[in-house]
Amino acid sequence: MAGITGNIERLKMKLLSSEWQTENLLIKTSKLSECALLQKLYEEFREKLQPLDGQDPPAKNTMYKTLTEGDLPPNGKKENFQFMSILNGKETIGFLAIYHGYPEEDILQVPYLYIKKNYQNQGFGQKVIFKLFEEAKKAAYEKIQLVVGVKNWPGIRFWLKMEFDKILNISGDKKYSHNSFADLHLEKKL
Repeated sequence: MAGITGNIERLKMKLLSSEWQTENLLIKTSKLSECALLQKLYEEFREKLQPLDGQDPPAKNTMYKTLTEGDLPPNGKKENFQFMSILNGKETIGFLAIYHGYPEEDILQVPYLYIKKNYQNQGFGQKVIFKLFEEAKKAAYEKIQLVVGVKNWPGIRFWLKMEFDKILNISGDKKYSHNSFADLHLEKKL
């Protein structure tokens, strides 16, 4: 009975398609067989962000846990989490994580987006996010929310360029120092 209930709940949730295409990118739900490659990309991602957000370096099984259990918000459900590989031709150049229906049913949450260093500043991230907007609108989502570190200036610039211009909250340390960290919670209306 629990399996049937889970399937009904999944049908109620407006999930995005498992595969999207832009002119030169394929964005598709990641498979467990990609785990080692995604772990390497994730470690590159965290190495870049660690000085900006103060989080611990990733565990060696982070991607395995992400692909099998999800990276969930409080009281989140695995079936509402989607982790996507971004391919340029046959090369995986990044990833996108999406949580459907948090904190409200009509909101998509983007826990993270990463494009490999040698592909950054070439418009690939913008293409992924423009396609995300398109897919989210098709599924009748009204807003997309995300969190970006206050010290992550390139990230803030990127998200502002993508019109995430509503600040919902600032969380983290109250006073600035080299060892203090805070996050901006941003939103874009679709």
